[in-house]
Amino acid sequence: MKSGDFGYLLGTNIEFGIKCVGREVYECSFRRGRVFRPFSAKNKSTEIRPGDAQRLFRQDVPFSLYSPRASLRGVPVLDAEPSELVTNELEWTERRVLDPCYFEEKRRTRRAGKNVTFYRYNRLGRTWSYLSQGRVLYLWVHGLRQLCLPVSRVEGEVVTFSTQPVLRAHASVCRLCVTKSHLGCRVNRVSHFQPYRSPFGDKSEFDIGWLYGTCLHLQCVHRDGVWSLCVANRDYYGRLLWVPNELVCTCSRLPVLDVDEDWHYTGRKVYLHGLPTPWYECEGATPSSVVRVYPRPGQGEVFGDGSLVVCRTILETTVRWESKKDSKSAEIRRRRRNCLAQCFY
Repeated sequence: MKSGDFGYLLGTNIEFGIKCVGREVYECSFRRGRVFRPFSAKNKSTEIRPGDAQRLFRQDVPFSLYSPRASLRGVPVLDAEPSELVTNELEWTERRVLDPCYFEEKRRTRRAGKNVTFYRYNRLGRTWSYLSQGRVLYLWVHGLRQLCLPVSRVEGEVVTFSTQPVLRAHASVCRLCVTKSHLGCRVNRVSHFQPYRSPFGDKSEFDIGWLYGTCLHLQCVHRDGVWSLCVANRDYYGRLLWVPNELVCTCSRLPVLDVDEDWHYTGRKVYLHGLPTPWYECEGATPSSVVRVYPRPGQGEVFGDGSLVVCRTILETTVRWESKKDSKSAEIRRRRRNCLAQCFY
């Protein structure tokens, strides 16, 4: 899988969009829908927090929890309590836990000239009759921190959550507490996610980077040869840009570009590297090697959002690159308009 693709959590109908691909972990976005109180009717008086079709939250998801389609099939179960609770499931550690409630994986490597064995564990599922021995109001899907959902009803082994749109999951993939606390999310900023970055000027693929000579942040959502379709400036609802890979700088830090604070709006239409997207110039009062540009005319009169600091050497007055369009762009725009789709955008 690659950035821009969509998938489902294993054993559920919960859809997510892949923002970036890391080492054994996807950085994903989930739609935050409407959430109601457990075992109650869905109306305004029982709503826990307001929902928004365009509001998303971030959660890292291990590769093993990805499913290409919605499926409510369960996983192997064992109705028993472990002797030791593992709160960092699917993380490689040197600690070994001998407990039949966990599925064990191990691998060997060498460190400082010595053979070292690493282990990781995943909890076997439990049936709903075992989970509901106490009063269960909320469940964590796969033990992920951000997927704490109120229970609406249970039919067989399928749990229906009190959300809109309606989310369902098999009881064997649900947990009574957070069991993957090490994964990065909206409230856990410490993440083990390491995005893939290609060196500058390389024709290979990239996930995130900056347009060379600018502070324009790019996030790839689709690839087509040496071109990449990108979200620009973290504006997930704005216009997507086709950018040649050779113009993308994938350094790990934002390029440092200092701009003079004494500026005036000129409104001159310019093109960054000759790409077909127009920008509007705003020059400083003193001669400088960098300027500020805006995505819309007249916006430079008010120092607002969306501005970029760019080098003068990359500004051009004509378009050198042919505008690129394909069916993938139309599909992404359609998913944006579909308010019920739990999509990355």
